[in-house]
Amino acid sequence: MVALMALPLTMAREPRQDPLTKNIRILYLGDAWGTVTPIFQIDKDPIFRTSGVPASETSGPGVKELRKLLRIYMPRSYSDFTSHYDLVVLSDTQSVFFTHDQLMWFRNGVESEGLGILMAGGRDIQQGQWSGTSVEEALPATFMGTLTHEMPFRAVVVDPNHEFVKALPLDKLPVYLGMNVVSPKEGSNVILRSQLEGYPVLVYRDFGRGAGVFHTPDWTPAWGGNLYAWEYYGDFVCNLLYLSAGLSVPQDPLLMHTLRELFGDYEVRRGMILSLANFIDEFGASTASLDRKLAELAAPRAQASSLYRDQDYEGALALVRQLIRETDDLQAFALKLKDRAMIWIYLTEVSAVTGTSLVCGAVLWLLMVKRRLYREVTVTRLPGTLR
Repeated sequence: MVALMALPLTMAREPRQDPLTKNIRILYLGDAWGTVTPIFQIDKDPIFRTSGVPASETSGPGVKELRKLLRIYMPRSYSDFTSHYDLVVLSDTQSVFFTHDQLMWFRNGVESEGLGILMAGGRDIQQGQWSGTSVEEALPATFMGTLTHEMPFRAVVVDPNHEFVKALPLDKLPVYLGMNVVSPKEGSNVILRSQLEGYPVLVYRDFGRGAGVFHTPDWTPAWGGNLYAWEYYGDFVCNLLYLSAGLSVPQDPLLMHTLRELFGDYEVRRGMILSLANFIDEFGASTASLDRKLAELAAPRAQASSLYRDQDYEGALALVRQLIRETDDLQAFALKLKDRAMIWIYLTEVSAVTGTSLVCGAVLWLLMVKRRLYREVTVTRLPGTLR
């Protein structure tokens, strides 16, 4: 049985944010590849700006390609890293994908610059040789070799007064299917643990000016398959990021769930309208009016995000609902433009087919019907041929 610590958490640290936009800039390393990644949920929250770099052997395009992508997209220096990011997420990734210097960046960025670091468990974490690395120093728990617990279990609350716990109906948290087994460090706060074994499921600890968070199960399939299908999955992930970044976790589950879904819905609708505009443009029709109407939505969209970042959630909700209604109208307008373009295409095709048919019919009539214009060919014989 792992000894559990549930110390009161003080949110004294200043959250790291972009000084201009107030966004939390995330460097997401690991399962940022394919469709089964939390990034799609994270991007629904307007406060986050995510840069995803695939670094997961189990869900990536292959080790050779992964190393190439890391060389291209990883920050070039420590100052580049700390000036462009506020939070590092290590999700189902291995330490061997990163250089010694990069691992030190992650640790020092947390301790000296106030960054947050969040590790989410998984098979790559188990095999990733994280024990004894500089990153482990910034985490709130130490690894117990490659030990895992791969049986279904429920997570139960250790600290019922914690703001993360009160922000979601965690009594309905789905069953996990596995986890990395770790030992909490002194001064850490175990927020969730496994019901029977008592293994830490969610652990937090301040480290220097920043903080480390460890979610020991996977938050994607396979160990987190049930969690991934949960109604509040996106909110669970975003709240973990709030906790890791040092932000106050919003306390109205239904409001935040509705807001994030509406922001995501708006982006989907906007993408559909852009696709329609490209489709119309391919046929040579003018999309200037559609482009202008779409551009007019940029300002209220930015205002809604600003209200959200300022925690005026009711104001953001009213504005984003208005945006949804306007995108519905704009989508109907785009469909009319598409239908208009298609009508001209149909008319052109009908005219071309009809004209070709008339010409062919006239030629056929001259050749076949009006044969009397031509002299009949008589039978000929070679000279000397016998009759």
